Amino acid sequence: CLPILADLYQKANRTTGTLRYIEMRNLGDISLFLSGFFSDYVKNTICGMNYYIDMGSAAYIDASRHNSDSHKLMLELSKKFYIIVDILQCVSDATMKMQSQIETRQAFDDCRKKELIRSDLFFN
Repeated sequence: CLPILADLYQKANRTTGTLRYIEMRNLGDISLFLSGFFSDYVKNTICGMNYYIDMGSAAYIDASRHNSDSHKLMLELSKKFYIIVDILQCVSDATMKMQSQIETRQAFDDCRKKELIRSDLFFN
């Protein structure tokens, strides 16, 4: 696993009050970001996806106890962590596909500019 999650958790556990809220929320946010946008990487770590999800979800629960203004939000993030990860994975996949299409189109345009491909064969 990335030591960063364990390090963040230890750091947060040494704090109280508002600082603890900030540190735990940060741990939850990082876990969510990595699980959602870098799921292929996370799945191939020693700890795996469940570790990241469990750490993030637990961090949001802990954060909810230290800030009354965002108590409900932190609990919702914890409760729906899996769902949010799935949504972020879909966004990541769609972005990668769009990027691939853009790169393919740019490569095609470059070839056409170099007159390696005749555009009249593909576009009318």
